Amino acid sequence: ANTAAYNGIQKNDPSDWREWHKAILADSDLVNEIDYISVHAYYSHYKNEIMDQLIGFVESDINASAGANRIKVFLSEYAEAIYKYGDVTTNPHNMEGLLQTADMLSRMTYHPGIEAAAYHGIYSSNWRNIVYLTETGEMYLNGIGNLLKLFNEYGVGDVVKSDFSGFVKNQRSNKSTGVAIKSKDGRINLIFTNKSDTADEVEISFSDNAKYRIVKETKISADSLTADIEVGENKIAINKYYSNGSVISSYTLPPYSICAVTLEKAANVSKNVLYSEDFSGTASFEVAGDGDGTATVEDGKLVLYSGDSMTMKNNYVYLPYNNTNSEFRFEADITVDALNYVEAFNGIIINADAQQGELQNGNMIRFSGNTVDEVVYTGGKN
Repeated sequence: ANTAAYNGIQKNDPSDWREWHKAILADSDLVNEIDYISVHAYYSHYKNEIMDQLIGFVESDINASAGANRIKVFLSEYAEAIYKYGDVTTNPHNMEGLLQTADMLSRMTYHPGIEAAAYHGIYSSNWRNIVYLTETGEMYLNGIGNLLKLFNEYGVGDVVKSDFSGFVKNQRSNKSTGVAIKSKDGRINLIFTNKSDTADEVEISFSDNAKYRIVKETKISADSLTADIEVGENKIAINKYYSNGSVISSYTLPPYSICAVTLEKAANVSKNVLYSEDFSGTASFEVAGDGDGTATVEDGKLVLYSGDSMTMKNNYVYLPYNNTNSEFRFEADITVDALNYVEAFNGIIINADAQQGELQNGNMIRFSGNTVDEVVYTGGKN
């Protein structure tokens, strides 16, 4: 059997590359032992719609078998193929290679049959996703490594049905791609790719009348398609931002970029923010199911109140970050029963260092009963 699936489609090969797995799926004894069909494919330059077709064929063959609704696809090895076109050889980890893989991964989110995928490879020829300095033994992520990290952070969850003009499954996209993922915490993650081969921005308009605000975003971008992160070269920018909470109605993709954005409903936009240099004011925060709470200062410490109990569940609470002039936003999914500080306490340590398990310098947010306070440690003392 010809199992060269990608080339079978790309070259219109008349031999049936599906013959082997179709025969296995048709075996009434074997099909009940199968959990995954493994697909191993390297994709060509600017032809990622072929990956759509390939996975679509495998999904349809699974659905026609007794294993329908149970057997999944494991994309066991994937990467951009390395080959020469004209005077240029493809490079999977330069900016152009990143855009191709981001486009491919975005397409794969539209295939419900895919359960998992493994990129080739950590340090394999020009497919490597790390930079290794032989003199020092230091290792760090290159462009493709950072792209995989971005998809791991923003691309895990349930795919949301969406309409992104110019990006259609099974069709080539020469400009940009976009997908929406709902994460476990109920937020919406958007992943955009500006894969135009010219230095053009892409302006995206949202049709939701500014009902969402940006929580955080990660941008991978460069000034050219040949930019790379390699030994002696660092021309791909990796930037992460935390938003001030403004609602959005549009978003601009820089040239040669992959942008991931986390959105949430804009209900929290009007909440006040306490800053660490000013504990004299009062701010409000939201408590899931219990309405609003208040944040006040007692004896120079920040204390949060919410009625008779302090329960924060899937809630967003603004807390100060000591010794800075910028906003720090703490997200909690915590329920704490009443505790006696003399006997025990629960807390979260931020911006701190410790020696032999003892907090030396930094901040601790302590939870006890219906209060939360912030303790600053210096030299092991608070």
